[in-house]
Amino acid sequence: MASALVRFTPGARMNWHSHANGQVLYIIDGAGLVGTRGSRFAAPTGDFTVTINSAS
Repeated sequence: MASALVRFTPGARMNWHSHANGQVLYIIDGAGLVGTRGSRFAAPTGDFTVTINSAS
């Protein structure tokens, strides 16, 4: 498993994309919205989220 530290400026947006093996996010500062196909939820500082790629 690879890891990376990524920082976004306030108000930044990413294009919709997927990760072949899913994705684990640990929010270390600030807050954001995490979206999966059909849902979206808030991710505040300290949240740990896991997304699984369900695309076949």
